[in-house]
Amino acid sequence: MPSSIQHVGELFSTLARFIQWEVVLVDLYKGPDADAAQDASYETLRTAMTAALFLHHFAEAAFARGALAHIHANNKQALFNAIGGLVAVDGTNRPDDVKILGEVADAVEHGVLNANHVIHVPKNGRVIEISHAQPLFGEGHQDGRPQVVISTAAGVRSFRAIVENVCRGWINQLNLDPI
Repeated sequence: MPSSIQHVGELFSTLARFIQWEVVLVDLYKGPDADAAQDASYETLRTAMTAALFLHHFAEAAFARGALAHIHANNKQALFNAIGGLVAVDGTNRPDDVKILGEVADAVEHGVLNANHVIHVPKNGRVIEISHAQPLFGEGHQDGRPQVVISTAAGVRSFRAIVENVCRGWINQLNLDPI
């Protein structure tokens, strides 16, 4: 792997662990073992929070090390804007997903959000949780199965969809094969 993307493999494996746990949660939630379903819920949230931190801070670390010079960004915000030309799997634009992911990572890391730049997720209350709600844009599970969701000013979003959109942006920027 080229040195500029040497940590991408670990990043993607962290995201894959979250997706695997969300699948386990769905498989267990109607089953007879409530303790196993609860354990899967905790593991799903833990791996989701880890994925948010890794994916968001990957950009900051790679930028600080000069590994993303081909993107032509002179600061972190310009970098996030360059990655922010995101498109969902259905082809619709999701330009705020990089920002939403960053706000989720900040909420996980700091617990309390009081910065003025936080505009997508609530500054007080839950930002990331497991829910049976139907996310916006037809993302995620629309049939009441549990999933990790993000509360945003626009409504509930599927965390998995946000992560997949941001990953697709990185894959495009780094000229990687789709995963």
